[in-house]
Amino acid sequence: MRPWEIVELAEPEEDFEQFLLPVINEMREDIAALTREHGRAYMRNRSKLWEMDNMLIQIKTQVEASEESALNHLQNPSDGVEGRAAKRCEKAEEKAKEIAKMAEMLVELVRRIEASRPEGARAGPGRAVALAGFSGFLGGRPVVGVKDAEF
Repeated sequence: MRPWEIVELAEPEEDFEQFLLPVINEMREDIAALTREHGRAYMRNRSKLWEMDNMLIQIKTQVEASEESALNHLQNPSDGVEGRAAKRCEKAEEKAKEIAKMAEMLVELVRRIEASRPEGARAGPGRAVALAGFSGFLGGRPVVGVKDAEF
């Protein structure tokens, strides 16, 4: 007796109902789930891009305000020498605080960008070299959160 004669063949309709129909239904469910997840991932990425865009707008606004403040200061110098020196010190401290805040915002932006990348696309430590240049800007005092930032 040959092996294929032993096997009892089912009717084609029974085969379809018993084996193929459940597989087709599961495949449909999987396709629907993948389609939903694709839409969610797209919206998450759009949301992250929107947040980063808003942060860049804030930084740009602060830089423009800082430039305008500096130009106004140059156009309206103080009368007294002592008063001028004190005001310049105050202005320098204000500018240092503004720059520190902008640097922190940049660091936060870079962290968000890095966090949104896939795990394999991230680079190692030491990417803060460009931002670490801020550390010597304020008379040797490091800008908070920038010098030792690791992304």
